[in-house]
Amino acid sequence: MPSPLILPKRQPVVIQVVQDHTAFDIAMKPFRDKHDQLKGAPGEPLSKGLPENNGSGSRVRYQNGTIYQRADGNCAWVYGLIGERYDQLGAGVSWLGLPVSDEEEFSEGGRASRFENGAIYFWPDTGAIDMNQAVVHYTGLYAFAETDSDMGTTSDEPYVILGVNAPSRSLPPVQSQIYDDVDAGDSRPDLIELYRGMPEGIAISVLLMEHDEGDPDRYKAAVTAGVAAGAAGLAATIGLTPFVGAFLAPIAAGVLAKIAPDVISAIDDLIGAGDDVLGTTVLHLTAKQMVVLAARTVNQDQWGIGWKAATESLTGQGSEYKVYFGLVAV
Repeated sequence: MPSPLILPKRQPVVIQVVQDHTAFDIAMKPFRDKHDQLKGAPGEPLSKGLPENNGSGSRVRYQNGTIYQRADGNCAWVYGLIGERYDQLGAGVSWLGLPVSDEEEFSEGGRASRFENGAIYFWPDTGAIDMNQAVVHYTGLYAFAETDSDMGTTSDEPYVILGVNAPSRSLPPVQSQIYDDVDAGDSRPDLIELYRGMPEGIAISVLLMEHDEGDPDRYKAAVTAGVAAGAAGLAATIGLTPFVGAFLAPIAAGVLAKIAPDVISAIDDLIGAGDDVLGTTVLHLTAKQMVVLAARTVNQDQWGIGWKAATESLTGQGSEYKVYFGLVAV
């Protein structure tokens, strides 16, 4: 009798299927959790496979946008016109890196998504704008009219002291050089960095002085007091607002526009009625203005002064000046 045929044992196919299914579930769990957190807003996944690598993380594309997972395991959803711009730039392999927050409401009716190295902002009238930080410079002053003098017409020696309030921080004042021999029609270009950071909105305290025998440090102390007053106003509002997100601009937008009286009052209280003061003001730039001016606006020129924003006319002792500022995206 011939020996019976003994076939080798075969591993049940179901075991391999279970193993693959488990690996798939593990990989997809963070995306499913994020999808559930968003109440299903991304829609159904467009691919049934494992998440695809993207930059230093991974992603799953859905009907309505894409969920990205960073190396730290956190996920964020990018969609709509901001998502379109992100894809155009290269998504996770672009200079922006991976998203660190879901899209949020932004200042002045806008939307924004924050990424590892910058953000994309959107307003209906601007479209999507990608940028990292905004840098604000003081770029000079222009004399439309010089001061009156009992001794006859003489040249001015103006200088300006500038302080900054922003939602995330306030910065100590800086003083320009004292400009010699300034007459009506003269410009004095300059370049002093005032602020570098996310475009959250900014309030710039401006004190324009005519130099004589006074102590500039006294006036710098006055601007310091003004900045402190502005910071207190911002802190009182921001601190009382229940808000968790990547952007401070939406909750600070209205406050920045309202701190000017307190800032100017604090400056005036320390200056007194000195004859040196040619003007005091607060220039407020909204978050939207900072984005558009820095990323989309070409410099204007005022007799050699490149600028994108300027104060109102500052008048004192018969003079009239404007102070100018530049913004660039980095």
